[in-house]
Amino acid sequence: IEQTDIFYPSGKWETDIRSKSERKDYSGRILLDYDLSDNTTIGMQYLGNVNKAGTDDKADTRIFNPSDQLQTLLLNTGTSQPDDNNNLYNIHLVSKLDTLGRQLSIDLDYFDLNSEFTRNFITETFTPSNQFVSLDQSALNISDQNVDNYSIRVDMEHPLKAVNLSYGTKFSFIRNTSGVEFFDTLGGTPIFDPALSNEFEYQENIQAVYANATKKFNDKWEAQVGLRVENTNTEGFSRTLNQTNTNNYFKLFPTVYISYRKNDNHQFVINYGRRISRPSFRDLNPFRFYVNSNNFSEGNPFLQPSFSDNYDFTYTYKGNLRTNLFLNRTTNGFGTIFTPISDITTQIVTRQNYFEDYNFGLGESYSIKGINWLQNNNTVYLLGSKTKFFDEVISAKEMNGLRLYASTNNTISFSKASRFQVNFWYSTSYKTNLFDFGEMYNLSFGYR
Repeated sequence: IEQTDIFYPSGKWETDIRSKSERKDYSGRILLDYDLSDNTTIGMQYLGNVNKAGTDDKADTRIFNPSDQLQTLLLNTGTSQPDDNNNLYNIHLVSKLDTLGRQLSIDLDYFDLNSEFTRNFITETFTPSNQFVSLDQSALNISDQNVDNYSIRVDMEHPLKAVNLSYGTKFSFIRNTSGVEFFDTLGGTPIFDPALSNEFEYQENIQAVYANATKKFNDKWEAQVGLRVENTNTEGFSRTLNQTNTNNYFKLFPTVYISYRKNDNHQFVINYGRRISRPSFRDLNPFRFYVNSNNFSEGNPFLQPSFSDNYDFTYTYKGNLRTNLFLNRTTNGFGTIFTPISDITTQIVTRQNYFEDYNFGLGESYSIKGINWLQNNNTVYLLGSKTKFFDEVISAKEMNGLRLYASTNNTISFSKASRFQVNFWYSTSYKTNLFDFGEMYNLSFGYR
């Protein structure tokens, strides 16, 4: 059940959506390893998934004039049939090279995904008194997405006297083809509409190497440093638009971990890491899902990855009181945005790279010790965010603010064979990015 209110200058559109889905998932896995010797093992692995689903939905839209008087009713009914299949094939080798702990691992992987999506829908117009006016839209929308991913990874564990060293490399080759076909069925016979159809091809090649070193200097100091170097080449081609977008970038992803244990009562840890977040294949699929003839959602085949820098400081007192301070910065962030077009009273829901933001927080965690029948952990955090939108992508006011989050997790042991669990968390209302969230809480129980 979903409700949407869109405030056009010409009047408000209220939409109520009710949908029901049935889904069947089948999955299986086969693994086989063979010891060539005491030190070397080869193996294979297969994972397969088949997902079939069906959805019936109904959307009622009430259209008002600027004086808030009901003018028109739109009724949209539709059925959707997604069908997803994916397979992962893996061949691997693990070899212990010597008694000093050196170990070589090699993985060869092939992943394929086939996703088909079929949707039939009609939109009818009625008067405020529910008298039929016209058949506004009737259509068949078909999407087909195919993904092929080849990759090879080589990892080496190489302990030395001075440090524990690990390093490796990975090459990945991805090809994604998406086709969207739109057929107008108003006249009863499907008529292909090239303006609402699209064929898209996307290729992504990644070459990466990494090295990681860990050293324990003494009982007080321990450190770990790492670096991953990644070179990525992407090319997206829209056959319908005859448009090609390329993206080539060379990025460094460092990590740093430093731990200082002053004594049994005081420990300090500093963490830093840079990460990449890539959009899902579903977000890249340009398929359009129509709520009605004036409201639809679509993927964005030109979506780019986002990057994050994560800083973290933790102080632990006597092993059970933990103070945590963190700051996360995201650049080129992507997500779902809503774009109403007033001139034609149409709303487009799509995915875009549209923001840069900072998330920060200060928290305390405490665990009650010394009670044999109770396992307990309590947390309270003061959290905040600061967001900046890309003006050329979205015209909206950033939502920034603070919130308080608290949780408690408890496991009570009645005996060796019987346990009861009760968990609770609470969050004050807060604003972040595009969104204004209300107060939230959750209470759950478990027994074993």
